[in-house]
Amino acid sequence: IHALSTMLQFLSILLRYATNKWVFNSVSELSQLLAAANDDIAALALEVLANLATPPLSHRLPSQEVMAHSTVLHSASSSSQDVHSRLMTLARGWGTKGCGLGLLQCVTTDDSATGQGTLPQFAGEMVFEFLPPKETKSQRVFLSTDDVFEEVVVDENLEGVGQEHYDSKSDLSSSPCARQNEKRRKMSGGNRVGIISGSTRRQIKSTASLFFQCLEQIGGRSRISKENLFTLLAQIRLAVSFHSQALRIAAVERRMSALIATLYSNPQPALLVGYFQAQPELCNEIGDLVRPIVSAAAVSATGFSQKKKRYHVAKSDGMAGSGIVGVHGTHGEEQRNAAIASIVEPATTVHIPYKTRYLALET
Repeated sequence: IHALSTMLQFLSILLRYATNKWVFNSVSELSQLLAAANDDIAALALEVLANLATPPLSHRLPSQEVMAHSTVLHSASSSSQDVHSRLMTLARGWGTKGCGLGLLQCVTTDDSATGQGTLPQFAGEMVFEFLPPKETKSQRVFLSTDDVFEEVVVDENLEGVGQEHYDSKSDLSSSPCARQNEKRRKMSGGNRVGIISGSTRRQIKSTASLFFQCLEQIGGRSRISKENLFTLLAQIRLAVSFHSQALRIAAVERRMSALIATLYSNPQPALLVGYFQAQPELCNEIGDLVRPIVSAAAVSATGFSQKKKRYHVAKSDGMAGSGIVGVHGTHGEEQRNAAIASIVEPATTVHIPYKTRYLALET
């Protein structure tokens, strides 16, 4: 996994600054990696596709580009159609700003009871309905919030190592299937939380573990088509990401990368028009991620502190009684600095990671 991550990171940087992206022909392999059990691998593959789809940086071109930017991803072949279908699936979110699930709110809400607890909890559940092959009746898969978590008990005899055991409800010795699920969980690099020796903690299950849990619900892999299989995996990954601020930020960044890739390369404009018509608030939500948020109270406090500072300077120069400000010549400059400080001061601006702003701006 580490070697593959390194390769994907290298490809992402290479394609970001490359000028001859049309020679890259590993789109089908990247499409398969979008369905990887490891969340980090899937995210890196998506990042590579986004950098492949974007046009070369204009300042690196030897001359103005005459022909339109085109790669294998821009073609209408069957393999490219499969990638575009997956990109549109990954471009989905939990909901809209109107139902309390705007991008800005999901990114900036912390994990406390007054943060995470105020978000609509249905976004952390997964309901997936599909039509099994050669059948006329649809089937439904459901994951509740309790299904996403598992109880983890730490062995008190281990000094800070954090050896984990499952409780009696999910004893690994109960069945070979349970042991196999635990093996998949470890291989997939599940979302782990901090562990305190001798305590029981709730831990988010890995995407792979929940995926195979859903397959058991529907009766096996043969009961679902290949297209629906990827959609199910994407929906599970989205539901799992809702239960932590760090995971929500990563999910929003994946969505932005999917939008960048599909906006630059999708050969069906009508599909994109329908996507944005169905989500009229999405453009405003993306704009919220890059818009500076200024607190009126912070602006007033900053202006008051600047006025107080000038008064003390004037008083020290013996000019306070005459009402003449000793730093009158720099009054306009101080006002500008105060206005800038009220925007960039972390205490007055909602903290949004740089990568999230960067991807939102590119989108």
